[in-house]
Parts: sequence; structure tokens; C-alpha cells
Amino acid sequence: MELRELAGTAIRITVTYVYLLALLRLAGKRVVAEGTSFDLIVAFIVGDMPDDVIWGEVPLAQGVVAMGTLALLHLLVVITAHRSRRFARLISSPPAAVVAQGLPVRRALNRERISDANLMSMLRELQIEQPEEVELALIEPEGRLSVRRRRDARTAQRRDLPVPSERSP
Repeated sequence: MELRELAGTAIRITVTYVYLLALLRLAGKRVVAEGTSFDLIVAFIVGDMPDDVIWGEVPLAQGVVAMGTLALLHLLVVITAHRSRRFARLISSPPAAVVAQGLPVRRALNRERISDANLMSMLRELQIEQPEEVELALIEPEGRLSVRRRRDARTAQRRDLPVPSERSP
């Protein structure tokens, strides 16, 4: 391999790296923190593109345009979903109740393809040992479990203490 080819590879990887960092920065924190299925698809596609650019299988300019176009399309989908409730419902699934009043909701668990063992694991990650401690548990659109504990299973809060009477001896 010639020095010229090595330098070309180094330049392509540098440009690709800086460009992907810029695209990620423009995409915002949401893409990294709360990825949806659409974010995952874009990540897979964009994740495969730099390989072709780095090894020179695709010209640098063509790769930059392709990655930029995909990132722009994804940004337009995210912005449109943010502004249109109807469009957001079209492209993402609503939260699914998987536990209600301490009982697993079988239909939702089956639809979300969550086994009892997976549900218990997700609950344990939230320091919940049994579904009976849960008033409502939802699988959010990005796949995480959010839980509202039953009142009698919650940790005591200051607001739970009796209010002292104003006239104390």
C-alpha cells in the first residue's frame, strides 16, 4: 500500500469522524438518550455508511451527501412528529400498560413480546420485587419501563406524615 493511499484513508476517516460528530450534535440529545425504533434504524444505516467511505469504496463527497441526507430526513421526521400528534402516533407506538393494579396484563405483554422473566427483571431494576407493588407499569415508546407504585407499597414521604396541630402543648 502506498503512502498516498494511507494518507487518503487517514483523510477520509478524519472527515467522516468529524462529520458524524457534527451530525450527532445536530440530532440532539434525544437521539442518544431516548432512542426510538426510527432512531435505531437510522443509527444502523448511518453506522454502515462510514465503512464504505473510509475504505474508499464510495467517494468521500458521495458518502457525506448520503449521510447528511439521511440525517436531514430523520430530523424532518422527528420535527414533524413533535409538531403533529397524528403523525407521531403514525410512526411510534403508544405506551403499553403491562401491569395494572398489581396484575400483569397478558395481552400487552404478548403484544410487546415481554416474558414474565423479562418483566420481573425490569421491575427489579426499579427496586420492585413483585408486580403486586405496582399500580400501573407502562412500556414507553422507547422501550423503557415506567412505574407508578401502589400507595401502600411506596416509600414513606414527608407528605404522608400527619400534620401537627397548630396548638401543641
